[in-house]
Amino acid sequence: MDEINWSILEGQGLKFFGRVGASISHEIKNCLAIINEQNGLLEDFLYLAQQGQHLDIERIKGIVASIARQVERANTIARRLNKFAHSVDETWVQVDLREIVTLVVDLAQRMAAVKGFQLIASNLEPVNVSTQPFILMDLIFSCIDQIMEGRGKGLQISLSCVKQKKQPTVIISEPVEVNEFLKVLASTIEAHISVEQQTKISINKIS
Repeated sequence: MDEINWSILEGQGLKFFGRVGASISHEIKNCLAIINEQNGLLEDFLYLAQQGQHLDIERIKGIVASIARQVERANTIARRLNKFAHSVDETWVQVDLREIVTLVVDLAQRMAAVKGFQLIASNLEPVNVSTQPFILMDLIFSCIDQIMEGRGKGLQISLSCVKQKKQPTVIISEPVEVNEFLKVLASTIEAHISVEQQTKISINKIS
């Protein structure tokens, strides 16, 4: 099978990788900031206890629980980053479109929220395809990005994956303009973009 077309990863492709990495680092930093704040409270309580004041055990339990939640949140974010980073390891692989769509929504959620948009994944049918995961994610993300650049804030953008006429298809609730970059990405993974009231990415390789 063909190798990844690395020229696709230049420019916009590398920008996609960098934007996702930067967004994830901000999320992890937020977790660390909360953990640091809660750790400071623990130090304050310990200091007061050393001065002979009553130690509020229930308050301590609440702080410990808060730290545990942030650790779990950071672990979840790190797992997403790991999965995203490994998406360039192989060329053509069999994947479940549900996993691709869910991962893109998770990765882009913070960037969408900053711009005043909401992303949701819905109507996810089990659909297996053979594709290049990084390029497919770049394609979906680029469509979302274009929508956010051209629409007003407050819009909810939904993504789904279904089989339409036996064709595995990712459906984005808003239309895009199919520019040259989107065409190149789609052709690289043997996909086709059609636009009416929605954007549909149909994938030709079925696993």
